Order: sequence, then structure tokens, then C-alpha cells
Amino acid sequence: MGYCSLDANAGIFYIGYIVQNNSNTSLLSLTINLALFIFFIITFWKVFSKAGKPGWASLIPIYNLYVILKIANKPGWWLILYFIPIVNLFVYIFSSVSIAKMFGKGTFFGIVMLVFLGFIGYPMLAFGKSKYLGGNTQINQPPSPATNINNSNIPVQPVQNEIPTVQPNSPQPISQQPLNQQSPTQQNPIPQSVNEIPSSEIKFN
Repeated sequence: MGYCSLDANAGIFYIGYIVQNNSNTSLLSLTINLALFIFFIITFWKVFSKAGKPGWASLIPIYNLYVILKIANKPGWWLILYFIPIVNLFVYIFSSVSIAKMFGKGTFFGIVMLVFLGFIGYPMLAFGKSKYLGGNTQINQPPSPATNINNSNIPVQPVQNEIPTVQPNSPQPISQQPLNQQSPTQQNPIPQSVNEIPSSEIKFN
């Protein structure tokens, strides 16, 4: 029965533990057990309500397991596996991890806080800021760049292939032309004064 007290999926069965041990417990212990029981009823009611399910479904034995499977986005026929020894343990683990992901948590939270520490993890889901994501578990993941482009309000202009215009070869400056392409006048400049004329070219009449 202790396993069911930690199992948030079958938490309603905790009342059987209280009634069974009522004769052997003190008034203080009974009061504490009843307070815990009421607290977990409120907790499961809140979790069911966050998932869009009726809160009263958490109070009905066996049916609350079926609703839990729906919250975990698992098929309803998994309910039969809860009544198979050993198999029900794996079903409980898988459903707990799926519930954690449905509320935006990771696998670590599902195994540690819901499987082993369900009396702490489920109140965190019920009274915390976690929201039920449903089947869309990728809601917190950043969108791809293509999605950002498509969803942005900035108009995207089509890219045109610009063909560079080919300009004709402009004439090179005289100083940059090769020597064999220069005119004779440019190759042998005319002396500007008599002193610049070589003496071999001076003829006397």
C-alpha cells in the first residue's frame, strides 16, 4: 500500500490505508494522514484541471489512471498494463516521464520528482507556473530560421542576379602604354634647346 501512497496516479487509494490503520493510530497521526490526503486530492484536482480534464476524475479509482494516461498522451489500452505485475512499474515510469514533458519538464524531473518523489513533484506541477503543453511538446523549442523568415513582417525582396556591365577598354595613358606602342615622337622627344642637340648631329654649311 505504501507504493500506492507515492503513486500520484492512484493517490485516491491512500484513503484505504487510513481506514485500515485507523484503530492502531493516534488522533494526531490520523489528523496528519487526513490532512495529507486532502492536500493530495487538491493537488491531483489541480493537475487534472491544468491538463484540461475534469478535476473530479482524480477521485474515481481506476478511471483516474485512464485519465492520467490521456494526460500523458498515451493510449487508453495501457490501463490494462497497470494490472500486470512488473509491467505496471514500467508503465508508471513511462507515463510519469511523459507527464513531465507535457508540463514542459525533462526526463530527469519525470523520473526523480514524479516516480520517486511524487509527493513533491506533483504539487510543483499543480501549484507552480508549469503549463500543460498537450501534444505540442516542441512549444518551448526555438523556431527554425526558415520559420522566422516566413513569420516575420519584414518584406523579403527577391534577389536578382546582377550581371556586371562590361565597359570597353579605355585607351591607356601615354605614360602607361608599352614602349613599342608609343609614337616615334614619344620615343624620341624633340630637344627643346640647341644645347640639348647632340654635337654629332650638328652640320655646318
